[in-house]
Amino acid sequence: PPPFYNIYLNNNPLIEELETIRQDIDSCLEIYDTLEDFNYKFSIDDLNKKWLIFGGPKDTFELIEQRKTILEEYIQKFSDEMKSKQDEFRENLESLERTIQNFGQYQNINQHVEVAKEVESINESLKVFNEEAKKYNLREGLFNKEPTDYGIISQITKEFQPYSNLWLTTTNWYKNIVSWQHDDWEKLDAPGAERFVEDGLRTLGGVFR
Repeated sequence: PPPFYNIYLNNNPLIEELETIRQDIDSCLEIYDTLEDFNYKFSIDDLNKKWLIFGGPKDTFELIEQRKTILEEYIQKFSDEMKSKQDEFRENLESLERTIQNFGQYQNINQHVEVAKEVESINESLKVFNEEAKKYNLREGLFNKEPTDYGIISQITKEFQPYSNLWLTTTNWYKNIVSWQHDDWEKLDAPGAERFVEDGLRTLGGVFR
């Protein structure tokens, strides 16, 4: 069973409370027995209270058992739902991996705008996949399961980085070159342009190494 299930069973405050008041219940029932020995006439309400006190612990434990059954059903339901979502997650991750593996097909620089949009979409997907993987590992811990190895996400992120750097730098170059060639001279940011060129060359140098 998952850890939180054991916590529920072993530290249920109702069980502890019943153990605490057991002596009070026994004392109360002894008083009823003593009064009966003296032929005391109990009212209907008094007799109902006696049987309520007598049967209270049993009723409470039965209610706990019912709640345990419901909890077990919820645990199984959540476990099945998580497995189904993880299967779908794995399929989507494999699809993204294939997309990245085939990204070398983009070679036409005139398509830099479209390709850059695809790059941004993939980068966002990788970020989401990484966050979701952490959530699944955390939930697996709640069910006392070994965490699934999602190391493939880091691997394909690393593999995709050169493509991302290449196409984002390229499309930003084309955006900036229009500004540099056509904006008013007074509006040009010379230091910014210099930094962009230096950073771009450094980035592209890393791509082609």
